[in-house]
Amino acid sequence: MTIKSFGYVDLGMRLAERTQRAASILGDPVEIAWGDYVFARCALAAGLRGRSYTVAACAAQTVAGVEAPAGIACTGVLHQTISSGNMTP
Repeated sequence: MTIKSFGYVDLGMRLAERTQRAASILGDPVEIAWGDYVFARCALAAGLRGRSYTVAACAAQTVAGVEAPAGIACTGVLHQTISSGNMTP
């Protein structure tokens, strides 16, 4: 996430994809949602608002039923990302 602020959005996207892959290997819905969150934020930084919105909305549905504190926190940041990605220029 820090890399994108230095102008290396492409590298940030590759790292976000690796985060998603690692989370899917773990199989935990909260970790998968966090991986999707990182990807959605990088997509938003790259100007891909529609992609960011889609990924964040799917991740929010994945983690919606999780009552753990990490799941609740993840849901909050995903909804923030959804609202950021849903804005029109």
